[in-house]
Amino acid sequence: MRVLQSSGGAWRTTEEEPEAARELAWGPTHVWIRLEGLDQQKLENLAATFNLHPLAIEDVRSHRQRPKVEDYPDLTFVVARAPRWDADNDELSWLTVGFFLGPDFLITACTDQVAEMDALERRLLAARPSARIGTIDHVFYQALDSLVDSYFPIMDALEERIEQLEDKVQGKASEEDLTRIQDLKHIASQTRKTILPMREAMVSLERGEHPNIRDETRLYLRDVADHMTRLAERLEHVKEMAVLANDAWNATLSNQTNKVIKRLTGITFIFLVPTLVTNVLSMNFHNSFPFEWNFWFVVSIILAFTAGSYAWVQHKGWL
Repeated sequence: MRVLQSSGGAWRTTEEEPEAARELAWGPTHVWIRLEGLDQQKLENLAATFNLHPLAIEDVRSHRQRPKVEDYPDLTFVVARAPRWDADNDELSWLTVGFFLGPDFLITACTDQVAEMDALERRLLAARPSARIGTIDHVFYQALDSLVDSYFPIMDALEERIEQLEDKVQGKASEEDLTRIQDLKHIASQTRKTILPMREAMVSLERGEHPNIRDETRLYLRDVADHMTRLAERLEHVKEMAVLANDAWNATLSNQTNKVIKRLTGITFIFLVPTLVTNVLSMNFHNSFPFEWNFWFVVSIILAFTAGSYAWVQHKGWL
């Protein structure tokens, strides 16, 4: 757990425990407490010290809680999701991040370390003192904005992967490509379950009346809501691209199948006449003509029909 304190518009880390930081927060300072790991005892201590609602604590502990905004007395509670993209394996996972925004404090709680929060902390510590940056609701906005911005590289990666697959399957359709397309469609479907509720939550923060969010900060939250709307639109585009890639795979497979059928038909046609002649005559010439002369006559007919059939099949493009 890390505790950051703002004084005079400048942020610094403090060695104070949350209980002592709470006492500091009653003055002209603001406090940001980062709890990563959800230690049971520390979470209970924070709940008792900052009067966090038990229902909000329960939501933070849930790994499958959808993004949302809840208002409690003197507290705004937000559930957001932080994406984790494995580019090597094209796998996407999500971390649940809880935000407890009070009049003079912000608590962020997550089961694991959040890289976006680390980056924000470094920016705050390196920034020049500012009355705007020193306010706790602006830090709350910056934290949400950092999480939302981390969604865009994932959308870029999904679009790039699908475009590559669509170009690849134009030439040859393989089962491996179909599996990857289905995996990307599944990722897009799972992402939709996060992005749409996140958009609703950001719109609620921007348009609703929340006691701990100033009008000045609400203007910044409008930009976050706009980003979520753009992400939702791009997600629909990704889903359409995945469907088109799947259709392209089916079309390529059908084309490959047709080519195989044409080749088989051509081969069958080439050997049709020789097979018919040999079956009818049964290669039995002793009772009609001299064997030697009739045999070579039949062979000549077979070769002539075979050559003609081959030329005709080649002209049709079946081979």
